[in-house]
Amino acid sequence: MAPGKLWASQVKNFGDGVYYDGGNLSLVITNQRKGRQWTFKYTSPLTKKRRQMGIGSAFDISLEKAREIAASLRAVLRSGKDPLDERLKEKQELKVQMGSTFQEMAELYLKKNKPHWRGDHTFRHAKNTLESYALPVFGDRPAASIIREDLVSVISPIYNEKKADTVRKLYRYIRKVLELSKVEGARDAEIPQWKGDLEHTFPNLSNLKPVKHHEALKPEEVSPTMQRLKEAGGMGALVCRFIMLTGCRSIEGRGARWDEINLKEKLWTVQGERMKKGNLYSVPLSKPILDLLEEIKPLHTGKPNALLFSSDKGKALSDAGVLKSFKAARPQNSNAVVHGLRSTFRDWIGDETDYPEELGEYALAHAKGSKTERAYRRNTAVEKRRPLMEDWGKFCMGEID
Repeated sequence: MAPGKLWASQVKNFGDGVYYDGGNLSLVITNQRKGRQWTFKYTSPLTKKRRQMGIGSAFDISLEKAREIAASLRAVLRSGKDPLDERLKEKQELKVQMGSTFQEMAELYLKKNKPHWRGDHTFRHAKNTLESYALPVFGDRPAASIIREDLVSVISPIYNEKKADTVRKLYRYIRKVLELSKVEGARDAEIPQWKGDLEHTFPNLSNLKPVKHHEALKPEEVSPTMQRLKEAGGMGALVCRFIMLTGCRSIEGRGARWDEINLKEKLWTVQGERMKKGNLYSVPLSKPILDLLEEIKPLHTGKPNALLFSSDKGKALSDAGVLKSFKAARPQNSNAVVHGLRSTFRDWIGDETDYPEELGEYALAHAKGSKTERAYRRNTAVEKRRPLMEDWGKFCMGEID
């Protein structure tokens, strides 16, 4: 139909097609007349591109009302604004007024970040922290309404219990949720900051009760535990031996791959994305580690990126599964856990050897000094750490006291 004014009676009787009323307004009928949509077609004054904007169903909006809406949109165009952009702004403002709740934004934060966190344990920790402390207090309130006093009410009980680490992590998660709320248009207000603000309400955080460390094996318990792990066999016990001999974290050992192993240079190189601090790291391979790798070589699938230790389904072993194997091998009266092996390693270096403390920190992949210094040390300290790792390996195997 040629451009021109429509009649109200025609609107009800038209078949599928596009019908123009003039003044940027048209009627689009689809799906055997079941779909009837008023549209406003225009050229954006900002981008000079053609755009189309739906303004409602013809079943609900009369021709007269559609013309009124079209007239108001032409007024927006004359003011140099884009109607679609203006509609988006109104929706965002309404979203702030009506408000996505803090819980909704927290769920979105967890969903967006889960793929980028190393391991499910980080996701679970963030989720549990928010669910335990923040959501019961203001989870059902709009994210836009959360103010400083709300954070104080949530943090105060934890601070009074002297749980410094929980305070830090809870504040970080709440801040991240509020930052996402601003990005998503669900919040305009500034976010309460720790430095220069909340730190004055909760002073001396570093002097609170220290974080409870993981239970660790005593040095004299290391060799007998290693022997029981060897006798036990099984993939969980193999991972425990590797973690003990390398001094690595559980997640790094469970995720170790064959393409990270360089047998010629006797080096295990872990990429930054798998490390807690995000920095590439190399571990010298002692003889006991090389013997362990030789032991598991028949299990290798031949794929370069295959895991050193995997489940029957080819996936990395769970932290709980490895812990179960370790518990079966540790002394009966011990509460030591896998992560505590790093503490045992550190205590052995400090109490039983003459190796400098700094070397032990690098062996545990603890960041020391500036970024430039760490990069330099990472390269030069490898050879210095070889004797240390050989002695630790011998100690673990009961070859030296």
